[in-house]
Amino acid sequence: MTAEQSDAELDREQMRAVAQVQRWHDFKAHLGAYLLINTVLIIIWGATGGGTFWPGVSLAAWGLGLSSQHFLNSFSPITAERVRRELRRVRDR
Repeated sequence: MTAEQSDAELDREQMRAVAQVQRWHDFKAHLGAYLLINTVLIIIWGATGGGTFWPGVSLAAWGLGLSSQHFLNSFSPITAERVRRELRRVRDR
């Protein structure tokens, strides 16, 4: 293996690592928004006298999306091919 091939392999590994870190960063931001907004909705619900727990709709629907994002982040590894496809897509804009 030449030094050039070794550098290219390192670049691919770095790109995969950066992409994975970005996905987890995005998930954490999404989780923060979910917690903040749903907490506000629950406070509003409680302040208006309770009754039917309507914030449950937001909790369930948004929670489903959040859990699917977590699943994809956990079980869908970033491969060199996926990184190449994304780079091509960005370059073709």
